Amino acid sequence: MYKFLELFTRIAYADPPAGGGGSGGLVPCGSGTSVCTLKDLGTLLVKIFDFLIILAVPLAILGIAVGGVMIIMSSANEGLRTKGKEAISGSVIGLVLAVAAWVIINTILVGLGVDTEVFRNPLKTGIF
Repeated sequence: MYKFLELFTRIAYADPPAGGGGSGGLVPCGSGTSVCTLKDLGTLLVKIFDFLIILAVPLAILGIAVGGVMIIMSSANEGLRTKGKEAISGSVIGLVLAVAAWVIINTILVGLGVDTEVFRNPLKTGIF
């Protein structure tokens, strides 16, 4: 657990990549003389949820592909065909739930006045 917290802290306070663009890590404050505010907490939440959505899409595609391969390979094995169908439906349902959660959270954060423009171009945010 300690290693995870150390890794998260290093990522959170990381410098932006060379060439700029971005607010410098996950937490845009707290280093040097800048003081963290409630708006910075909202920005942190936006960056975390956007990263999770970016991660959810390839995982769903991988689940759909594995399920498809399972269905193709299950010529006479009905159990494997059922597992393939479950993998595909689980991946699609998971992706729909992830996107729905992002929409709900993004709507709440916009209502609270948090800048959610971070997601528009994630390569410039310093997340990657």
